[in-house]
Amino acid sequence: MKVILFIIMIICFFSESLRQITGIPLVHIGNGIIILMFFFLVISKKVKKLWQSSDMLLILACGLAFIIFSSIIGIVYGVRPILFLWSLRRYLVFYCLLADCYLVFDNADIHLFYKLLDAVIVIHIVLTLVQFFIFGVRWDYLNGIFGTMMGGNAGVNILFIVNTGLCFYRFYKRKMQWWLLLTHIAWMCCNAFLSEIKVYVIELVVAMIIYVVVTREYKRVLKILLPILAMMYVSILLMYYIYPYYSDYYSLLFLNLMSTLSEPHHSNPDSLSRLNQISGLIRPIMEYAKIHRFYLEKLAPIIGLGLGNAELSTNGLFDSEFYLTNIRLWYWDFVLSMVYVEGGAVGLFLYSFAWVFIPVKATIQAINKKSGSNLLIILTCAMVLFIMIYDVSLRNNYGYMIWAFVGIVYAVTAKENDHK
Repeated sequence: MKVILFIIMIICFFSESLRQITGIPLVHIGNGIIILMFFFLVISKKVKKLWQSSDMLLILACGLAFIIFSSIIGIVYGVRPILFLWSLRRYLVFYCLLADCYLVFDNADIHLFYKLLDAVIVIHIVLTLVQFFIFGVRWDYLNGIFGTMMGGNAGVNILFIVNTGLCFYRFYKRKMQWWLLLTHIAWMCCNAFLSEIKVYVIELVVAMIIYVVVTREYKRVLKILLPILAMMYVSILLMYYIYPYYSDYYSLLFLNLMSTLSEPHHSNPDSLSRLNQISGLIRPIMEYAKIHRFYLEKLAPIIGLGLGNAELSTNGLFDSEFYLTNIRLWYWDFVLSMVYVEGGAVGLFLYSFAWVFIPVKATIQAINKKSGSNLLIILTCAMVLFIMIYDVSLRNNYGYMIWAFVGIVYAVTAKENDHK
C-alpha cells in the first residue's frame, strides 16, 4: 500500500505538468484512489491509529465539521447537486490524503521521503536550468518540474516551504550539516527570484524566527545567519538585474507593507487584495442571499452560501451563479475567500481553528522543553497558515504536496521520544 500511495502522491504532486505532457488529467484518477484508499483503511480498522494523535484528530474533526456545516447551508440555498459534488471532492480528497499518509506511513519511512524529496529537487533544478537557459522561459512560467504554465510557481513555492521546514528540522536533529543547509537555501533563493516567487524571503525569515524561538540555539543560528542574509541579498540583486521593473520592490514592500498588501491582486481594480479578501465579499454575499433566500440576508456573512455556491472550473461546466456574478473580484485566488463564501465566519473558524491552535500549543510545550517534533509541527502549521492567507494552493492541484506533507510529519514524529 505504501508503494501505491507513493505513486499516487507523485501523480498528484505533478499533475499539472503531467497534463501538459500527456494531455490527460491524471489527477482525477489519483483523487479516486486516494478516497478509495481511505475507505479501505476504515473498513480494515486501521483508522485506530488516529487516536494516537490528538492533533490529527483535531485537524480531521475541524475539516469534517466545516464540510458538514457548509453542506447544510448549501442544501438550504438549493445548490445544484453537480456543484455540491464538485466542491465536496475538492475538500474531501485533501483530508483523505492527509489521513492516508498518516495511517500508511510511519517513523521508519522518513528516509524514503527524504530520498523522494531529494530526487524531486535534483530533477526540478535541472529542468529549471534547461527552461531558463535553453528555452528562455521567464517569470512565473519558469516552474521546473511543475511545468511552464502561468501560476505554476505556486507549486514551486510549496516545494520550497516543505524543503525549508525539513532542512531546519534535520539541522536541529544534527542530521544535516550547516553547509548543506546553506546549499539548500542558496538554490531556493536563486530559484525563487528567477521564478518571481518574491514571497519566499518572508517565508524564510518566518522559518528562521520559529527556529530561534523553539530551539533557542543562538550560537548555531549566528553561524548560518550572515551567509543566509548574504544569499538573500544577492538573490534580490539578481532579480532586479533580470527583471528591472522590480527594482526597489522590497524596499517599497517593507516601507509600505499595508498599502502593498491592500493593492488589488490583479490588474482589475475591483479584484480583491490579501487584506480585503474577506471584507470585500460581505456585500456580494448579502446581495446573493437577498435574491435567493431573502430571510438569510443578514445571516449570510456569518453562515455563508453553502458548499458549491462559490465553485468554478476551467471548462465552465461547474461555474456557479455567484462566480459568474462576481467574476470581477477574482475571489477564487484565495483559500480564505472560497471558504468564506461557502461557510461564512463560522466556516472560516472551523476550517482554520486547528491550524492556529496546534502551533500555539506546540510553542507552549517547546518553551518548557525543546523538541524536534514540536519544531517540525510548528513550521508545518505556519506554512499552512501562510498559504491559507497568501493564495489558493490548499484547494487546487498544487496543494497535494503540502497536505501529504502534514500527514507524513505526524506519521514520522509519532514515535519520537520527545513528542507529546
